[in-house]
Amino acid sequence: MYEWFNDWVANRNNSEKKSIVVVNRRAFPIIADLTKDCDDVAYISISASEECALEYFYDVTEAHHYLPDADNVLNLNFDDITEDFTFKNIFGEDVTYHAISEEQAKQVIDFVDKNLGKHLIIHCRAGQSRSAACGVAIECCYGDIYKIEEHNPCDTPNPDVLAKVKRAFYVKNNIFQ
Repeated sequence: MYEWFNDWVANRNNSEKKSIVVVNRRAFPIIADLTKDCDDVAYISISASEECALEYFYDVTEAHHYLPDADNVLNLNFDDITEDFTFKNIFGEDVTYHAISEEQAKQVIDFVDKNLGKHLIIHCRAGQSRSAACGVAIECCYGDIYKIEEHNPCDTPNPDVLAKVKRAFYVKNNIFQ
């Protein structure tokens, strides 16, 4: 099922640029296990907020991460929306879903800077919106270092994630304030 990834692992350093690999939640543990001994790989794991996991998936484990926090692991929790919103659930309770925050976008850029030159494996639930947006933003901001591997043809980057991560890069590098 992930034969392409075995090829990628074996040939990952045969290119001028480091790779950004965007995958879904199901593929991530397999890929993380295949690369656990590779010191040139860093991981960004994006899961749902706890509120969304409980309300939408009925299971808080949807907000958990496969890998523990480490120097080469960034775990973030935010939902696939473009702005925070609160609604009343069927029990009349207020529930808030959370978009990526400015602080989380800054964490992405700080993490990339700290792991600059390592291959990046990024995942979210479907591997198409939040993780794709992070990958696209990183490729746009660090295009001389990174390129996205095209193994996920159905990506639809979340515009808020894309904008906030790029903005965090621009602010950190004094491109604009």
